[in-house]
Amino acid sequence: MDLNNYASLLNEEPPEDKIKAKNGVRYLPISFIENKLDEIFGAACWSYEMTGVQMIVNEVTCVVNLKVWHPLLKDWVIRSGTAAVPIQQDAGALITDIGAKKKNALEKNIPTVKSIALKNAAQSLGKIFGRDLARKQDQVSNYEPTNSLPNAMFLIGSCESIEDLTAIKAEVNMKNPTLKALAIKKHKELSKNTLQIEEGNND
Repeated sequence: MDLNNYASLLNEEPPEDKIKAKNGVRYLPISFIENKLDEIFGAACWSYEMTGVQMIVNEVTCVVNLKVWHPLLKDWVIRSGTAAVPIQQDAGALITDIGAKKKNALEKNIPTVKSIALKNAAQSLGKIFGRDLARKQDQVSNYEPTNSLPNAMFLIGSCESIEDLTAIKAEVNMKNPTLKALAIKKHKELSKNTLQIEEGNND
């Protein structure tokens, strides 16, 4: 897999027949997200950790840290997602009435909040994981800003000279560890190519 193919996989639109809708909000089911993580990164090359589980009034909240193995950088990339789900209560109960919580409600609510947080974490990887689905249609654009992670990775990977690389680095967020590592790798490649050309010209 090269940089172009990797960026294309992440920016591919999800299949329409996999998209669901609830209360007017379009989303991808967790089964699709997990299968796509398996497909792109490999079943053994991604995992997640659920942390920060809390009950706040009548909601359960959590953070999920999704970890995927970057096939080009040969390193782990971590994305975090959060979610909050109302705890099921008896009809008409006040939200502060903890005693009105339905029996075994958390057994249903915790897997739900975990799934939503995992989907939110995966969305930051690219469109294929539903990054644009919940946005209003008039806010969604086919234009990818230079500093979006997939597009910035593509631009760095396609540089043909150190001058091009320097120009791109001035436009993207080089504090991002993924972009920083990719830029260093690309700079070494370009420097090596330049040295080989100069040595050839001196023969």
